Parts: sequence; structure tokens; C-alpha cells
Amino acid sequence: ATASWALVTNVQAALLVGALSSLGQSAIWPPQTTLMARMVDEEFRPKFFGLQFMMLNLGLGLGGMFSSFIVSVDDPASFTRLYFIDAATFLLFFAFIFSLHGVGGKISKTQEQIENDGGYRQVIRDHSFMRLAFVKLLMITFGYASLDAGLPALLTLFGDLSVRTLGPIWAVNTGVIVLGQIFVINRLDGRSRIRLMTVVASLWSVAWVIIGVSVALDPTATFIFAAAGVGIFALGEMIWSSVGPTLTNELAPEHLRGRYNSVDGLIWVFAGAVGPAVSGIMLQRELVGGWIGIIVAGQLIGGLAVLR
Repeated sequence: ATASWALVTNVQAALLVGALSSLGQSAIWPPQTTLMARMVDEEFRPKFFGLQFMMLNLGLGLGGMFSSFIVSVDDPASFTRLYFIDAATFLLFFAFIFSLHGVGGKISKTQEQIENDGGYRQVIRDHSFMRLAFVKLLMITFGYASLDAGLPALLTLFGDLSVRTLGPIWAVNTGVIVLGQIFVINRLDGRSRIRLMTVVASLWSVAWVIIGVSVALDPTATFIFAAAGVGIFALGEMIWSSVGPTLTNELAPEHLRGRYNSVDGLIWVFAGAVGPAVSGIMLQRELVGGWIGIIVAGQLIGGLAVLR
């Protein structure tokens, strides 16, 4: 799918390749999270998930940096080269996963578990997990998804920033996570994970208010405020990365762990569709204040709901 982006020449082809790419992405995260949860004892999962998130962001930062060296808007062929290079990296990922052959296979089930296996209906009947899933859906839709889709448009169209300034702003996000993740992880031990989720909602709400205010200022102040808001958002991300998947895997019975993590993956897919759609509609109509208000309200509702 990644290599095929270089061959896209019309919207129909882009939709097809996008669907193929999404299929691959949706098949990576749930089994990867399940595999990691089974490889690490429960008490170490928060730190392990947090460390994995730090490495993910380091990879994103390095990818963005290498991409900036490879591509040029004056040379369309440079984008083609980037897609092919990116596609080749998945072969390295494949080799690494293949080296884990024999890990993460089927687990043995008791006769009772086999008889009572109701598929995903059994997951849906776990009311605690479904409430948690609803909270995650709210927070991701009005958190990650809106930030990824809406921030570039907001800052360039309404904040008068150039596209080049977006790189340093995203670098703040990545830098805060890479430099601060271990520090934050070591201070989460013994704390209520439910209350930590409300802290995340509060941090993300504050971050969005600062980002919203930034576009009403002059470009220099817009850059500073936007970078500060993205940095605060990163603080919430560091907590989320340890708490979010850990809560899911604490609630999941061992024989249903894959399905629980698949529902978590579906939440990201759904939020990744709704967040950009809402952002696009609101920004196209220049309803910046209303858009920020909806995002903050979504976070606050999620923070209150998780306490229940």
C-alpha cells in the first residue's frame, strides 16, 4: 500500500490505496498490543506501554526528519522515492516480527471458556469495558484525531503561519515525549489509573484552549502559543500511553485479550474518521471558536464520564 501511493494519479486510485493502507494498519496494532501484554507481567505493563509509545514517537520524529531531507515540493519525483523507501522499511519490520516466530500463538482454553465463547458479544457484555471504550472514543476523537487533522489547517489558514513552521511545532510534541516519557512513567506508580485519565482530559482541554487562543495573535505569538499547547498535549499523551492500554488489558480475560485490543483498535479507526470530518466541516465554515468549544466539551465530558 505504501509503495502504491507513488502510483496514484486520481481520486479513485487514492481511495483504493487508502483502503488497502487502512487494512494493513488495522491489522498491526491489536495483535501487537496483545503480544506485548502477554510478554510482560501485569505490574510492568504501564511502563512497557509507555516505553513503546516513546519509541513510536521517536520513530515518528526521525521519519519526519528524514522525509524533510528527501522530499522537495519542486521535485514531485522525490515523493515517489520517499514512498518506495518507506515501503522497504516494512520489509525490515517483517523480518523482525518473523524473528519472534513461536511467540504469541494460540493459548489453551478451559472447557468452560470454549462452551461460553460468545465471540464479540461476550466483549460487549462487559459493561465496564464498554464504558471505558466510550470514554476513549470521546477523548481520542477530540484529542489525537482532531489534532492530527485540524492543527495544520488551523495554524496555516487562520494563524497565518507558513507550512515550514509546522515542523518545529510537531518537533516540540515529539521532543517532549522522547525526553520526558521515562520521567513521567516513574511517577505514575501507585496512582489511580481512572483519575489519571481525568488528568489527561484536563491537560488536553487546556492544550486546546491555548491552541485556539493562539490564532487570534500575531504570527510570532501564534507559533509560541501553538508550540506550548502541543507541548502540554504531549504531557497528556505520556500519561495516556501508559494508562489507556493497561486499563484495557486489566479488564480483558486472557482468552479474550485479542478481541479486547481489537475493540481498542476499532475505536482509533472510528475516531480517526470522525475527528477529521468534524474538523474539516467546522474549519471550512470558519467556525474556529465553535470547533475549539466542541473539542474542549468532548474532553471534559470524557473526563467526567471516566470517573463513573
